[in-house]
Amino acid sequence: MPRERLVDFMHAAAAGFRRHAVGRLIDMAIARGGSFYLTYSRAATAEQVRACYPDIAQFFEAKRRYDPQQRFQSSWHRHYQPLLAAASAALAA
Repeated sequence: MPRERLVDFMHAAAAGFRRHAVGRLIDMAIARGGSFYLTYSRAATAEQVRACYPDIAQFFEAKRRYDPQQRFQSSWHRHYQPLLAAASAALAA
C-alpha cells in the first residue's frame, strides 16, 4: 500500500474511532441524566441530541421564523439542522 493511502486509511480509522468513542461517552452521559456540549462534537446522533436537548426542534423552528432566508448560520447549524430534520421525517413516516 502506498504511504499516502496508508496515511489516509489511518486518519479515517482514527476519525471513526473518535466518533464511536464520543458517541459512547454521550450515551454514558445520557444514562446518568447528563448532556454534552452541543457545539463540541459532530459525533452525536439525532436521537442523542434530542435526549440531551429536548427543545432543539423549537429552537430550529424559531430560527426559521426569525431568519427565513437562512442568512445567519454556522457549521454547527449546517450539520445539525439537516440531521435532525431527516430524523424527524423518518419518525413521521
